[in-house]
Amino acid sequence: LLMDFAEDGLRAAAETALLRLWEQTGDPKVDAVFQDAMRSMDRGQYKEALAAFTKVTELAPNFAEAWNKRANMLGTLQRHDEAIANCMKVLELKPRH
Repeated sequence: LLMDFAEDGLRAAAETALLRLWEQTGDPKVDAVFQDAMRSMDRGQYKEALAAFTKVTELAPNFAEAWNKRANMLGTLQRHDEAIANCMKVLELKPRH
């Protein structure tokens, strides 16, 4: 039982680290816009989040996670065809996403 807990903790730490890596472009300005978008999304401000994620995709068009989050926002806003197109872009950029 203790080993399972330790493995769960390690698994959670690895997942957190991976997510943090996925959410970084290496450009502090772009990363700041991305984090603003994440905060908007967390507050339920989906249109604002979509606008910010769109800005990130314009600034860093090869940043797969911005396309992924943009797809999530489009789906939330019932813009399904656009969401699917964004998901396809994610897979084009990062086939194992």
